[in-house]
Amino acid sequence: MSGDAKVAISDDGPFFYPDVTVTCDERDRAARSYIRFPCLVVEVLLESTEARDRGHKFHHYRQIETLQEYVLINPDRFMVECYRRNERDNWELVSAMSEPHELSLAEEDLILNSVSLEISLAQIYEDVIFPKAESN
Repeated sequence: MSGDAKVAISDDGPFFYPDVTVTCDERDRAARSYIRFPCLVVEVLLESTEARDRGHKFHHYRQIETLQEYVLINPDRFMVECYRRNERDNWELVSAMSEPHELSLAEEDLILNSVSLEISLAQIYEDVIFPKAESN
């Protein structure tokens, strides 16, 4: 698992630097320049990169046949979206969310099948301080 590993869509590119990448594929064991066979890619959304993460990057990531889950984490509220490849090779959206002031609802779990992990929103957002809502 790495947060600064380069991921290649093919040996010729394009190349991306996701926030978190997990590979369990033996072909990546000796990788030096880039990972080619991830099972999980995670991006933390920023206002300046959200459209690119949802569109351009996801379009390319879907071409990686070993990729099973693509996770987008919203840093401004309890919201995690997991795009999961199903048995028909289609991508399904599974999301977990609640408002920052509803900490009790943040116990909702996100299940990442690709790495056999079940984690609550409260764990994902541990120690995160959300921006204050603007008043009108």
